[in-house]
Amino acid sequence: MLALMLLGANAALFYLTDIFAGVERLQAGEDAPMSAKLIAASSLFLWFAVITFGRYIQPLGDTLRPGN
Repeated sequence: MLALMLLGANAALFYLTDIFAGVERLQAGEDAPMSAKLIAASSLFLWFAVITFGRYIQPLGDTLRPGN
């Protein structure tokens, strides 16, 4: 759940700052700014974390006892 919240913050950081405006102005063949690349890399990392940690939900669900 933390990774999902961080993904929301990551998207908000991208769209609510001037990073998105800088990317939107790019022409074909131009390189994206480093800040946009960092946002993209962190987004990829967080999505892999969501997928990886999501795979552990079922196996760990058997270890929880009701009422605890």
